[in-house]
Amino acid sequence: MNYVDERKYELIGGVLIMSPSPNMFHMDISFKLANILGNFFANKDSYKIFFELDVKFSTEYTFRPDMVVFNDRDKLFNARDNEIIVPEFVVEIISLSTRNIDMGLKKDIYEKTGVKEYWVVHHTDKFIDAFVLGENGKYGEATTYAYFPVTGVETPELLKFRKDFITTSLYGDDLQINLKKLFTF
Repeated sequence: MNYVDERKYELIGGVLIMSPSPNMFHMDISFKLANILGNFFANKDSYKIFFELDVKFSTEYTFRPDMVVFNDRDKLFNARDNEIIVPEFVVEIISLSTRNIDMGLKKDIYEKTGVKEYWVVHHTDKFIDAFVLGENGKYGEATTYAYFPVTGVETPELLKFRKDFITTSLYGDDLQINLKKLFTF
């Protein structure tokens, strides 16, 4: 009998770390984003999108983001096994157990290796932090896109984050994601 190990592992600082399986809310958002992004990139020949792909960022860091987009299909498919090819867009759907790594170490590695846009999806709180790589090679302050029904008790400070759609800096208004649909289970 052959055993296939389908658990999620990531290489962090040279140490192999196992992550727990995502919960149903995480998976629901992942499925919705996969459909939206898959449809958006379906007719764009140079782009390739992957879900739960091991991506090597250095000899000490291999992550398995929820979604990655590469913009050089030919380079990607002609790469050698250990060649590092950095995606231009990464999405991580975080949980309580991964929040610190996703918002800290992974964000730093994505920034250092040149990931142009990084979304951190907070599924329990229904918002997305979008980080965009500046000309200086650093991420600026996150732009927060939040979905919540307006109840009348929100403060002006809170309402400034409420958005109906999120777009990317890379693909413009052509890619719009309805946050209500994304975060409604």
